[in-house]
Amino acid sequence: MPQRFRNRRTSAVVLLVVALAALGATSCQVVKAGAKCRPNGSYGEQGNFVMVCKNGRWARLMTKQQGIELLKAFARKQAEDAGASATTTPTATPTTEAPVTAPPATVPPTTAAPVVPHFSKVSTASAHSCGLMDNGTVRCWGYNFAGELGNGTTTDSQIPVNVSGISTATAISSGGSGTCVVLADHTVKCWGYNGNGQLGDGTTTNRSTPVAVSGINTAIAVSVGVYHSCAVLTGGQINCWGFNSSGELGNGTTTNSTGPVVVSSISAADSVSAGDSQTCAHLTTNVLKCWGWNSSGQLGDGSTSASSIPVTVTGVAGYNVSTSNAFSCAANTGGTGNCWGFGGNGRLGNNGSSTSSTAVGVASLVNVASVSTGGGHACARTDASTVYCWGNNGSGQLGDGTTTGSNHPVAATGVTGAVSISAGVSHTCAVLATGEVKCWGGNDHGQLGNGTLTASPTAVTVYRA
Repeated sequence: MPQRFRNRRTSAVVLLVVALAALGATSCQVVKAGAKCRPNGSYGEQGNFVMVCKNGRWARLMTKQQGIELLKAFARKQAEDAGASATTTPTATPTTEAPVTAPPATVPPTTAAPVVPHFSKVSTASAHSCGLMDNGTVRCWGYNFAGELGNGTTTDSQIPVNVSGISTATAISSGGSGTCVVLADHTVKCWGYNGNGQLGDGTTTNRSTPVAVSGINTAIAVSVGVYHSCAVLTGGQINCWGFNSSGELGNGTTTNSTGPVVVSSISAADSVSAGDSQTCAHLTTNVLKCWGWNSSGQLGDGSTSASSIPVTVTGVAGYNVSTSNAFSCAANTGGTGNCWGFGGNGRLGNNGSSTSSTAVGVASLVNVASVSTGGGHACARTDASTVYCWGNNGSGQLGDGTTTGSNHPVAATGVTGAVSISAGVSHTCAVLATGEVKCWGGNDHGQLGNGTLTASPTAVTVYRA
């Protein structure tokens, strides 16, 4: 029986439910990894995986093939127990009839192969990437000059390395030269570059292993920008910390802070995106709010005036927002995409390169599930789990097999079954339903995670073991 079930002392009934779900003999709802769920302990399925509701989110439990093997192991155990019981029962009347067959040979015990965790989310930054695993651990790869890989060193790695001391992560975000995670107890830990206090530990000291963000114990989401970071709290409020020269912390000032400060007038947020020098948030009412730097209209309020308090993005009812290098994009409730801000390199995706302080529609994009903005490009994941990207493509970050930029969405070649996407400065990554991560684009520090330093305009598989 797999080690994970022996450790948890899972009941025979639960084991059978999981195994039967793998066989398709019992009905399970079709779910998406990372989506909200209730109650904890309930089961579902996604593609080739049996899913479990853990900490309020769907997570992969095992492959269906592992479930089938589990059922076989359970049956073998039942048979062995029955045989052991029969051999200890005395025979009432001896028999002279010869045995028909010899007793079966004893089968030596086997050791279950170690379970390799799957990726459940990926987040990209300037030149490193990090993945949240389905067992709550975190792995990072790429550039490591300030400790952004979190393994206690400053040595780059072309393949994923384990982040020290993280085993209960539920959310992750990488940006600039750092990474933060939300833990199961709703605290936040960060590591990497800290020159502006963006790690939130009250200092400006770089950290090569995770440190706790001061005073946060009710976080549900986190986002790391270039020089600042933000977290959404359980009550819908947002706290931010780090650099604040343009008001990106949203507290009505332009004073830097090495610890969290409260964003003004936000009480119903469920997600946040920290960009270059601006921040955007999605509210439960599908209203989008942004604050900070606005030289190119990236706040989306029709002006180019910076704001140290949140302003409303006009003309968009969205359910997902992402902001980065002087532009922002959203997946709106109608299933299409919108972008606003700086239009250079075609990053607004509207067949042009003009800057706009109000939202414009992304060309030919429908059934959008989520968006992610990078250094000069953006990507969208559709309901069909395909990926489309647009904008700068100098390193192949659009994934279409070329290095030619595009002012409208192009399909990322060979990427299907995507459940999560993240656009970095010059590379992009996606988590697939198989639990793998595919990345494409720039790779000068190993940020594609495939053991090389070679850029790729098409998706390559991140090493996982």
